[in-house]
Amino acid sequence: MNAPQRVPASQFNELVTDWLNFNTYKTFLDFKGEPKYACKKCGSDILWRRAFLSVHDVGWDICCGNGEVTNPTIPYCPQCEPDVNVFGCIHNDAPVAPPQKTGWDIDPQALLIVGIILFCLVFVFLDWNSVREVLK
Repeated sequence: MNAPQRVPASQFNELVTDWLNFNTYKTFLDFKGEPKYACKKCGSDILWRRAFLSVHDVGWDICCGNGEVTNPTIPYCPQCEPDVNVFGCIHNDAPVAPPQKTGWDIDPQALLIVGIILFCLVFVFLDWNSVREVLK
């Protein structure tokens, strides 16, 4: 299996499962309890290779994103597919929620205004000599 090109991220796992169902058969479970697969054409054990998939924004007609890369593993038959393309892209079709502010987020402009007000109140309620002693 070659790395997918322009596939929605939500369909990637389905694509791998379909490839396994069409091209392989299960031989036995390994010591972790995970199935091992063999190629239907030649009987070779299916190997897994790390892919490099650029994550692109679905909102654009062209492939573009912020540079994020994900590294899932993809299956392949070493006999039938000696040259596997491991570079591809997926398009992030999940809705992106805007960042939410927490209770601790402070607007810098409001912080500046509060600081100026506090500074002025110090001079109104305290005399200059007591302020000078605190600043020393």
